[in-house]
Amino acid sequence: MTQIMGGNPTAAATESHTPLRLLASSCTQGQCPTVYASSPGKVVVQGYIVSAASAGIDVPEGEMLVEIPSHLLIEAFEKMS
Repeated sequence: MTQIMGGNPTAAATESHTPLRLLASSCTQGQCPTVYASSPGKVVVQGYIVSAASAGIDVPEGEMLVEIPSHLLIEAFEKMS
């Protein structure tokens, strides 16, 4: 298992978040890959789950890999700037 620098690997899953603000989405119905702003300087990503085994990497407990179209990251970054 990979050690997370500076914190508990499950902290992000248990900490409370401010309401999410939509930054970028690939559709209008909310069931698509989406990037949200959470607390200052942080984002929450909704995407399609990618298994760690198929990606060939170790993922710490409390984290998961998700895949989204790269243009959503660019759009989200532009809205945050």
